[in-house]
Amino acid sequence: MTEKTIKVDEAVHKRLDEMKGKYGLETFNEVLRHQLGIVSSPDVEQLAAYLQDELKQTAEEIVNSIGEIGEFKETVTESGRREVL
Repeated sequence: MTEKTIKVDEAVHKRLDEMKGKYGLETFNEVLRHQLGIVSSPDVEQLAAYLQDELKQTAEEIVNSIGEIGEFKETVTESGRREVL
């Protein structure tokens, strides 16, 4: 994932931090995505970007195995404030 930096003042930073706790999220990126209504594309690499390498590889293997069964329409939804493929 490309890392970008945005500058915010102390009040915005504090509010984003509060929202992380309120929504049970771990990053400011997740807070902003939630607030802006942004849902990822069904790209496993993008969805697994925050996972450790071993978990990321496992997720990719699972999706590939399911894809071998047949053709499925891949969509992403938000469930429990998490994106789900």
